[in-house]
Amino acid sequence: MASKLESNWFYKKIRRYHLFFAMECTIALLLSYYCAYWLSLLTHFPSPQIGGLWGAISSAIVISPMRDVALKAGWSRFVGSLIGVIIPMIFIYIFGYGIFAFAFSIFFALIVCFLLPWSDSYHGALITIAVVVIVGHVLESTTSVWFNACSRLMESIIGIVISLLVVLILYPLRRSLHLTTESVST
Repeated sequence: MASKLESNWFYKKIRRYHLFFAMECTIALLLSYYCAYWLSLLTHFPSPQIGGLWGAISSAIVISPMRDVALKAGWSRFVGSLIGVIIPMIFIYIFGYGIFAFAFSIFFALIVCFLLPWSDSYHGALITIAVVVIVGHVLESTTSVWFNACSRLMESIIGIVISLLVVLILYPLRRSLHLTTESVST
């Protein structure tokens, strides 16, 4: 006979596995936000909240309860971020901020991702292009194209590194508690 606790809806839906992953995500995203925020303050970026947000987004893209998945996602996110900052800088210099720079950046980033062995990185590249072009357009009068793009790359790297550190540091604890085999969706 099942105990009252085991028949509880919350207990059936939320397991130790989920609670542990929720804790990992909370730590990673908060650390990423504040580290990227402080980097933006230190570099005198006009809107440090954007830096913090971008660090947290990168962290959310990379974090996974499975170490190998997180490492693969981290590499994919890094390559996508790199492509997503370099290509728009070229087209923003040619066309200025606007629809042409945005469109050509999207098109050529996809071509680069699929020509080179980085097809998994196209999501990250497209997200980064959108943020570089749109944030840059908003801050055009106060921030150079180069500074905006490099800030986005550094914030992505902060989110990637912090997520990977959280996963790698807590993975032995996750294994010792036998929380590595259940999927997140259960």
